[in-house]
Parts: sequence; C-alpha cells; structure tokens
Amino acid sequence: MSGDTRVVPSVTAYKDEGVAYQRTVCPDAEATDGMRLTYTDATAHNSMFGAQWHRHGLSRAGRPLRKLVNTAGTWRIV
Repeated sequence: MSGDTRVVPSVTAYKDEGVAYQRTVCPDAEATDGMRLTYTDATAHNSMFGAQWHRHGLSRAGRPLRKLVNTAGTWRIV
C-alpha cells in the first residue's frame, strides 16, 4: 500500500498551514469581566458570537490533521 488514500474534507487543518499571530486583551463592555482576548491586528472576522476564531492559512500544506478543523476553510465553504 502506498500511503493514506482516504478523502480529506475541505474543513481539515494541515500541519504546515499555520499563521503567526500575537494576542492581547482589550476593553469590551459585553465581556464578563470587561476585558476580551483579541489579536493585536484584529479584523471584523476574528470572532463571532463571543468566541475568538483560531487563525489558519489556506495553503493545505503538509499532512492533514484529521482531528483539527481549519476555521477559515469552514467559512470559505459556508
């Protein structure tokens, strides 16, 4: 057998598609303690429904990590 031939779903994260980022806290009136975790270069698409989304690239580089979901890939599909 010459490797894994299973189909990889489009929402699957890949080992080498990571994106570097830094996080910080900022004031937020809707947060429980008045502070919310955010990215230093935050955009409108970084959080939704009070949850911060993990950043991923979309390169599909490296081996698939079948137990992890690429959040950007999920939004692209939706």
